[in-house]
Amino acid sequence: MSAQQQAVLNKDGTMQNTPLKTLFLVLVVLTCICCTTQRDWEKMNQEVDRLYNEMKFPEAEKLARAALAEAERVHGLEHERVARSLHNLATILKAREQYKEASQCFDRSLAIKKKILPDDDPSIANTLNNLAVLYASEGDLIRAESHLKEALRIYQISPGKNQAGVLSVLENLVKLYTQLGDPGEASKYQEQLNALAPHKVIPQREGY
Repeated sequence: MSAQQQAVLNKDGTMQNTPLKTLFLVLVVLTCICCTTQRDWEKMNQEVDRLYNEMKFPEAEKLARAALAEAERVHGLEHERVARSLHNLATILKAREQYKEASQCFDRSLAIKKKILPDDDPSIANTLNNLAVLYASEGDLIRAESHLKEALRIYQISPGKNQAGVLSVLENLVKLYTQLGDPGEASKYQEQLNALAPHKVIPQREGY
């Protein structure tokens, strides 16, 4: 750094107007903007969760779309917050039985997660599980089976082992093989389910 670029202090200890001071101030402003944007996005998603839990799906969808647009505006198209926003929107669309768009949002969320997250991240398994349920509801049982098995594998190797996620996938596998008319496979996953949750039994006629 040249003498002209070095910080110069006034007698009272404050920094004189130099290129370095200007750069410092710009960084401070950008940091503040970034923190504010992050807080706004988090608040939007908290509100989305509240509306979803209260079954106010149209309002939740509108806000989820706004959160997605904000995440894309700030971070671009391939960022963890974009993936989370897509997942949230897809969950709402699934609840509203808008399955085609829900599937597209889950697919895009999954593609981003697989690109930026570790292979054993439980968030990937969560999206796979949700996609599998959509596929099964549309009659695409082969793709549903593939996604559920991949989700189960990820949950079982992920750090800390997400038991709630494992239980959800096992339940869905029992339903899937019951629907496929394969009692042997359904029984196998029911046994695994019983080992983790002894009183959890999936009714044989329960679908997705």
